[in-house]
Amino acid sequence: MVPHTRKLLRSKQVSKPPHAHLVGATGAGMKGLAEVLLDDGWNLTGSDQNPDPERLRLLRNRGIALSSRHCTEAVSNDLDLIIYSAAIPASNIERQQAEALDIPQLSYSEAVARLANEQQLVAIAGTHGKSSTTALVASLFERTGTDVTFFCGAQRCQDQRNGKLGNSEVVVVEACEYQRHFLNFQPTVITLLGIEADHFDCFPSLDDAVAAYAEFVQSLPESGTLVYRRDCEISRELAQTVRCRSVSFSITSREADWFAEADDGTVQLFKAGALQQTFPSQLSGKHSLLNLLAASTTAAQFNIDLTSAGAQAFFASPARLKQRFEILASTDSRIFVDDYAHHPTEIEATLQAAREHSPRSRIVCIFQPHQLSRTQKLHAEFVESLALADAVYLLPVFRAREPESVHFSEESQKIVKKLISRQIPATFIPSLDQVWSTIETDSQRNDVVLTLGAGDLTRIHNERTR
Repeated sequence: MVPHTRKLLRSKQVSKPPHAHLVGATGAGMKGLAEVLLDDGWNLTGSDQNPDPERLRLLRNRGIALSSRHCTEAVSNDLDLIIYSAAIPASNIERQQAEALDIPQLSYSEAVARLANEQQLVAIAGTHGKSSTTALVASLFERTGTDVTFFCGAQRCQDQRNGKLGNSEVVVVEACEYQRHFLNFQPTVITLLGIEADHFDCFPSLDDAVAAYAEFVQSLPESGTLVYRRDCEISRELAQTVRCRSVSFSITSREADWFAEADDGTVQLFKAGALQQTFPSQLSGKHSLLNLLAASTTAAQFNIDLTSAGAQAFFASPARLKQRFEILASTDSRIFVDDYAHHPTEIEATLQAAREHSPRSRIVCIFQPHQLSRTQKLHAEFVESLALADAVYLLPVFRAREPESVHFSEESQKIVKKLISRQIPATFIPSLDQVWSTIETDSQRNDVVLTLGAGDLTRIHNERTR
């Protein structure tokens, strides 16, 4: 049964195409939801006072009337539904107007859950790798003949999509732990990629996060499956608490149910110690191999034949995402790479991938920290991971869900000072508009220049290409 999007309306009956207004419309998840609704014929409008330029352009190209400001005039009795992103508070004027007019409202995660919960729901969870693994799982299903619905927090390069309505009952969802949003879902399969401390504004301690993940995995029915990363001790412990079947994967332990290793451009995939597949690969970094293995293990739970021609085509050219070691330009003089890495573990993985990709090049890292609480709590870890670069440039912390503070600059400057004390060339750049002038002066021939962060740093590449 294909997900029926009119379930979002509950008992409300409409004869015409439903009309929803999206508040915070150009968020990555919201874009995916919009694409699914458009696939099913919905009439959409939206607003976003800090729109992502590319997502704004792509949604407008599909016919959505989008405003770059919030206003009460955008909300009228013609609407059947308001859907809002996690960044939009109840005090938002459009949500207030919807409440006054008694128009139903759903958060992004509530809307996706209402669409997905009666299907064969595959929920991809964990601190790192959710978007990449979600896209890989969806693409592996597609290449092997199952047209899945998916919701992804990043944009696929192949079709510029964050979401798509399929014609099967399988739905693949990136299940985010923030504010325990993943507890809205009732999955058939959970793929758990690993758990670390993060999102300190809602999980003050690692124990708080683990408790949320425990509740999530323990919600699986007896007929469900937990696919988990054996390399992660917390994930391994949680796997012992579920009432359903559990299947492990690893790139370090052959004791896992599924194991993969890469050597000299070739990947070998094992199940229960037996070789299943060998294929050439140009993956960048161990984390990319781990995500590919997680996706393969997940698909195998649906009896996907990983030796089929479709699977072979998938392995030869796995799905790629925007801002996931995305090579934006490769010239005679420099390589420019953009990545979403904003946690020390992700930064370390990305810098190691850059070393593997260009072992003879100088690695230049431009980093925009994301969230003051994360930057303060993981200060030492950020210093350790950034020290893997040959030169580091730090911007002020990107403000996300936090009040304005002088500490946004001070925290970055503290990291710069620690790096300098370790003989790592490091520079504080006070604003985005100074980045390229600084890099043009300081970078050298054959450098790999990485822009890392979950804020708005990626927008500077528009300036570079002008």
